[in-house]
Amino acid sequence: MNFWIFPTDAEGWALVKAHNVYAFAREVDRNKIKAGDMAIFYLVRSNPPVFVGVYEVIGKWEESKEPFWAEEKAEGKVIWPWRFQLSPLRLGAVDARRLSKQLSFVESKDAWSAYFMGSLANFGRPISESDYQLIHQELANPPITYQVRTVAKRVGPPGPAFPRRRKGSVVGCWHKG
Repeated sequence: MNFWIFPTDAEGWALVKAHNVYAFAREVDRNKIKAGDMAIFYLVRSNPPVFVGVYEVIGKWEESKEPFWAEEKAEGKVIWPWRFQLSPLRLGAVDARRLSKQLSFVESKDAWSAYFMGSLANFGRPISESDYQLIHQELANPPITYQVRTVAKRVGPPGPAFPRRRKGSVVGCWHKG
């Protein structure tokens, strides 16, 4: 069993909660996740930054041929084909910035946000069970209040958590999906 952090935006998070499903664009990410793994969802573009839920991966990968996420429907094509089922374990909202000071996988406390980027956070590596337990326990507390910052164009559901680079565009921070 591995413990992962999955960054997602507010629209993707709403679909995760409603349908208990998540997806990746890249097979390399897909191949890391197995049934029985635990997923912690981190909400990008929230103020303060928050962990919002813990899920267990309960199914095998399925390759989807139909658009599901909002950006996929808008573009009329599947962007994140590697989908799997989840079972919710705990939902809430805990300040990720505050908690990052106690998380062992966040080695550079001043640059904590770098550990929460990409389609799989922590540079595509699982986190320790003790870090997972800390976040899971914190989510049992009453949820904190947070706001979601909106962007001009929808980024997508699961990974990548940052805009895909468009040909000829200049993006300050992006993750190749």
